[in-house]
Amino acid sequence: MNKLKFFSGKKLLGITTALCASAGITQAAINVWDAQIDLRNLPGDDPTNIVQFATADVWATPASTTQTRSYDIFRPVGVDPNTGRMRFEQTPDGRNDMFVKASVFDGSGGRWSQIEAERRFGTFRSDMNVLGGTSRSGDFALVAWEITFDTDLEISADAFSMRLASTNGLSELYEFAFVTAGTMSDAPFSIADFSNYGAAIYSDLSGSGFFGADGSVADPLAASGDLLPHGRSISQFLSGQGSGGVSGGLVQPGWYAIDDFNVSLIDGPEDRNGNPAAGSGAIEDDQTVTGLDLGLENFEQVTGVTVWFGYYDVGFDTDGDGFTASQSEPEASIVDRIEVGFNVPEPLPEPTGASLLAIAGAFGLPAAAGRKNPMLSPQATFRMCVVRVEPGLGILPGPGSRFSKASSPPGSSARASRCRPLPSRPSASPSCPPASRNWSAPARSGCPLWS
Repeated sequence: MNKLKFFSGKKLLGITTALCASAGITQAAINVWDAQIDLRNLPGDDPTNIVQFATADVWATPASTTQTRSYDIFRPVGVDPNTGRMRFEQTPDGRNDMFVKASVFDGSGGRWSQIEAERRFGTFRSDMNVLGGTSRSGDFALVAWEITFDTDLEISADAFSMRLASTNGLSELYEFAFVTAGTMSDAPFSIADFSNYGAAIYSDLSGSGFFGADGSVADPLAASGDLLPHGRSISQFLSGQGSGGVSGGLVQPGWYAIDDFNVSLIDGPEDRNGNPAAGSGAIEDDQTVTGLDLGLENFEQVTGVTVWFGYYDVGFDTDGDGFTASQSEPEASIVDRIEVGFNVPEPLPEPTGASLLAIAGAFGLPAAAGRKNPMLSPQATFRMCVVRVEPGLGILPGPGSRFSKASSPPGSSARASRCRPLPSRPSASPSCPPASRNWSAPARSGCPLWS
């Protein structure tokens, strides 16, 4: 049986990367197994009980910041005859399969009265309480739920999904949620980065006479009473993007955001009765996020994700007492179930030598009589994946990668995250071998394998 093979010596954001897989390649899949992790009925948990995972609650003694729980959910039930892969069913077998770690980060200096991560009524959720007159502009809190899976499960991106609720809802605090691939340490931002965001970034103050550029009161008589235009969302800020309408969605591969502007600020003095004004963002705050929403490719393996629930005081202190008028009791949750499973691409026939020769010629590789073609040579250690490459694109390998011949549907193209434009003279780079490189040598990170 011919199989499409992927080899890579590189891992990115907790996902096993398949070098030759691409969003541009569509192929039928074989389902090896699929299941639903019912969050309302996890082994060892009482769904009616409230379990405090982590807290920065000022009333808690002692205050904790992190906790991890493990869950035994699946057992192997034999090898799938069509793929040679292990199948699983939702029955405990004495081995833990899912690991849930909750972490709380208090960026309010202890001023917010409650910041919690809870296992409550079949959900994993965050719970906040900010009393009026106690929060400063720029105070924030994060609750991170890190969910990792036993790698033996081989969960593929196209079979993975989870539902989030109340992530961008009615509140006087800026509410947002991120889903990132891998563990917390794999996220493309740091906790410290959040403290650099603030009210003067959330709102566009360029047209205000009342506020200065830093959010301080420039002219108390110049208040227009109009809503301030929105500036940059938290994901736009953290990723270095400019402002531009509705925020949210795929920020970059491995990072999905639900962070549209839910709070309205008025060009004028703070007011506990309406400035800031509670609101909901334009993006639906109840969403199902899939592995493909994260920018992953169909058959990439997901080993874990981290869900970040964040809250930010983007109000202004206009009376000089050091506090804003913001007050709120928001919450957000991972609810219902997590869909998991594993799909593999349906095998395709290996191409003939003639088609290999034609495709090699399309790559610009030497194919004339009397010239050794590294793609066709039986002595070659490296044989490239057979895909059509758009002009000016090349594939960059991880260090020590090995490659095997593989096939793809006619007309498919390798693009997306695996390819990028090559320099006009790749061999001019001192760190890369010349184009006529020794194909039996290990691949060097960042060096094109063809041009």
